[in-house]
Amino acid sequence: MAMRKKIKVKSSKKAKTQKKATGKKRLVGDYIGVVSTIRIDQEFRNRFKAEVVASIPSMDVKYKPNLSYDKLKLTKEIKKFNSDPKCALIVTVGGLVAYEAANSFLNDTGDKNFVSLIGGKPTNQGTHFYGGVSLESYDSNDDRIAHLAGKGYNSSDICLFHNLNSEMRTKEINKWKGDANPVHGGNDKDGKNDKTTLTADFSKITKPAVIVSADPFFLDSKDELIRAANNSGKYVCYPLQDYASAGALQPTPNRATLFGPDLKEAYKQLGQQAARAITAKAPLKVVEATNHRFDIT
Repeated sequence: MAMRKKIKVKSSKKAKTQKKATGKKRLVGDYIGVVSTIRIDQEFRNRFKAEVVASIPSMDVKYKPNLSYDKLKLTKEIKKFNSDPKCALIVTVGGLVAYEAANSFLNDTGDKNFVSLIGGKPTNQGTHFYGGVSLESYDSNDDRIAHLAGKGYNSSDICLFHNLNSEMRTKEINKWKGDANPVHGGNDKDGKNDKTTLTADFSKITKPAVIVSADPFFLDSKDELIRAANNSGKYVCYPLQDYASAGALQPTPNRATLFGPDLKEAYKQLGQQAARAITAKAPLKVVEATNHRFDIT
């Protein structure tokens, strides 16, 4: 009897890699497009991409930083990523304003899905929002007030320092339980973000303690903000661990608390969320970054 020869069908190495990375379906696109209102530092780039390539080795990342709080600029770059078939996913960082630009455009005319690093969970999630990381920025203010109460400050002694251009400003003020007269800063005469006004703005605060809003522009201008806070003589509660600068400029010892997430951890979580979103069949839940509390001594 003649022996039948088995014929093996070879699959390409690339196809195997794609199947392994995505599970049951092939990847659509070669890179993730990141849109940011502020600078994207090397720490973000390293930690975010490391988590992405750990799950999808072939995936690249392209960045569009420093777009400010201008929704037209943000939408323009989101539109470019959306129209590029090589873009697998859009990621927004730098506050709710970037999220809102992506959510609005993609739900109206877009095709791509997106994930975001945001200050609080959005209530208007569209069908293209596939999850992200929430810093729980303004939702943590009650805990910050309670911490300052342990240092002898009544709620009426604690001022909120916020940015007029922050997308979360209204929500934050509505939930604020400290002094009834928050002070805004970091804005020029036309209302645009301007870090050179921070020292003068801090001088308008009459209360002995301050909680700084977790506005992305404030973090992007942290040297100027820390200098203004130190010069004010107030007790200052910063909303992120990242205000402990590695440089010579530090918050005043015994006059400052860092109360909030560490962005390095949030960047890692965002990379994980982005990788999952590319292969997900349904939107992911927004994960919360972990708060840490550290008194500068």
